[in-house]
Amino acid sequence: EQSSAACETILGVAPAGKSIIDLLARGLPQDQSAAMQATLISLFQDSSDFIRELKLGLLPASFELDGKSIKAGYKMLGDRQLMLILTDVTETTRLAAQVERDRLKLEMIVLAFTESEAFTALVEEYREFLGTEFASLLERIGEPGGVSELYRQFHTFKGLLAQFSFHRSPQVLHAFETAL
Repeated sequence: EQSSAACETILGVAPAGKSIIDLLARGLPQDQSAAMQATLISLFQDSSDFIRELKLGLLPASFELDGKSIKAGYKMLGDRQLMLILTDVTETTRLAAQVERDRLKLEMIVLAFTESEAFTALVEEYREFLGTEFASLLERIGEPGGVSELYRQFHTFKGLLAQFSFHRSPQVLHAFETAL
């Protein structure tokens, strides 16, 4: 029944009287939401402090809620109450992702200079693949081995581009591979 103003800001609603599952797990897949609910139920059925502490460790430590990254902490208050500590780490998460993107760009630049011939050759081959070979492979996709050849090309370029720290192309190629 008690919550801080910061908690209400993070959740976007006053949590009093609402299910913790409805508040926090609305962005989770159904199986994770069900697992969280089962863990919470069993948490209050157990009388051993040690077992309860172990079960607290099974609860999700972070959530994505309405575009915010939320860190969650749990603390038992006696046998029948659970305190939930929420921290909005959206800005920290955003900054960490930016630092990682910058690191990958720097890594790519260093590799482009130190391995310039291989880097240039890869970029040219990839452009050629996207410009002409891809369309040709798509035309032959119904032929025997057509899908396998397209998959092989995607897989090869995905690996080579990842070695040179390209960020987006390997992800897109992985999505195509999955679709195939």
